[in-house]
Amino acid sequence: MRNNFLLVLVAVAGLFVACSKTTSQKNKEVLVRVENATDEDFSNFTFMGTDFGSINSGGSTGYKTFQQVIRYPFANDLTINQQHLYIIDVVAGLYLENGKYTLRVVNDTSFHYGASFIKE
Repeated sequence: MRNNFLLVLVAVAGLFVACSKTTSQKNKEVLVRVENATDEDFSNFTFMGTDFGSINSGGSTGYKTFQQVIRYPFANDLTINQQHLYIIDVVAGLYLENGKYTLRVVNDTSFHYGASFIKE
């Protein structure tokens, strides 16, 4: 009887460990693709050190996986046509939840580019 109880206890503990690893990995997955909604072609687009390459006007890329993406696109390391774009004052800890997002880049009269994350 004691051996059966010990066996069940080990099996239940194993299930908890297996489930917690899967959940923790999933919660850190943020899939991002880029949509170029401007009227110009991008010859070099990088986001958080990941190269998305060339993106034609009206085109979009495939998804790439990231962790801890700040909700404000320009607060992340973002470069368009070798021009580094950023904002300065950002509250740390405001990250996107796990899931799929499109980083949509548009023309902006004040800052040349505007961008937003669209959850899919």
